[in-house]
Amino acid sequence: MLPPIVPYLTVKDARSALDFYGRALGAETLMILEEDSVISHARARIAGGVIMLYEEKTGAPDSNRAPEALGGSPVAIRLELRTAERVDATAAQCIEAGAETVIAPTDRPWGRLAEIRDPQGHIWRLAASTVEE
Repeated sequence: MLPPIVPYLTVKDARSALDFYGRALGAETLMILEEDSVISHARARIAGGVIMLYEEKTGAPDSNRAPEALGGSPVAIRLELRTAERVDATAAQCIEAGAETVIAPTDRPWGRLAEIRDPQGHIWRLAASTVEE
């Protein structure tokens, strides 16, 4: 069963994105559906959560276009990593896998945060919150 909220990412190259998420975030690819050699739907599990993705469709509405085609993305995906050490290690792993640093690992009043832009243009907030909800 899927969680109640699942990020659905539009990417230029789904195979490349799945490879990056596997190397950088330990993602496990769960499903790939293709239509005319284009990935129309894929699912991956990351840290117990799920993301879905599909490849950009040229000439489609904005919801079917990757961040680069839109000049960036206003949405960030937060990945709760539980400890400052895991934030630092995951940020380093993402950079090694090809991501770009947006915010280097930094202590905040509520915990630790790093922000990276993946090769497809999506922003990931790697966090360890010390504030109880």
